[in-house]
This record gives sequence, structure tokens and C-alpha cells, in this order.
Amino acid sequence: RTAESLLEDNVAPFDISVGYEVLEHVPDYRRTVAAMADLTRPGGHVFITGINRTLYSYAMMVLGGEYLLDLLPKGTHDYEKFMKPSELASAARQAGLRTKEVRGFAYNPFTRQCRLTEQPRVNYFLHAQKP
Repeated sequence: RTAESLLEDNVAPFDISVGYEVLEHVPDYRRTVAAMADLTRPGGHVFITGINRTLYSYAMMVLGGEYLLDLLPKGTHDYEKFMKPSELASAARQAGLRTKEVRGFAYNPFTRQCRLTEQPRVNYFLHAQKP
């Protein structure tokens, strides 16, 4: 279900809301972030992932993941829907959230391991809190 549909059903607020690998696929990520904020109780936490809009991330996600390694169906990602961490943080702020941390994470398709990184070169997590 979407965050927006949960709001329409008047679902009680959550302690934690998570948007994992979805914002780059929705029509308006700002609206989805706002809905996630509305679904989160005061003092609650929101965790969102994004793909940084850089040429490097395009090369890794689209060219590498979809075309060279065939890990994802071709056309899964649209570079125009990738978001810089600052853009996602701005959307969170506009939704009334306070960004606590942004961390990159890297996936190695050969070892199938993921690790947190300091720099959000391709994928990243944003952790925000609702005041």
C-alpha cells in the first residue's frame, strides 16, 4: 500500500515509517515524503532511501545494473527521478521533519553484500524525526 492510501484510511500514526527503494518510482516524491511524515507520530522516526542523481549513479544503477549485469529489468530506473540527498532533505523539511543523518550505502553484486558508507555516491539512507 502507498503512504497516501494509508492516510486516506485514517490509519493510526506509526512510531517508524520506512520508504525503501520506492521514491524513485513514484510520480511525486515530495507528496510521498509528506504522507510518510503525516503517518508518523510526534517523536517518531522516518527512514527513506534514495538514489543520488549523479553520472556515477547513472552508470552504476542504469548501465551497470540494468544493462551490463542484468540485475534489474531494463527501464526500472529513470535518471530524472533520482534525487540528490539535499533535495530529499529539503522535501523532508517541507514535510515538517528534521533530518538527523544521511549515510550512503553500497551494494556489491558479486559478493551480494551491502555496507554503510560516509559518502552517498549512489544509494543513501535519510533518517529524519518528526518533532
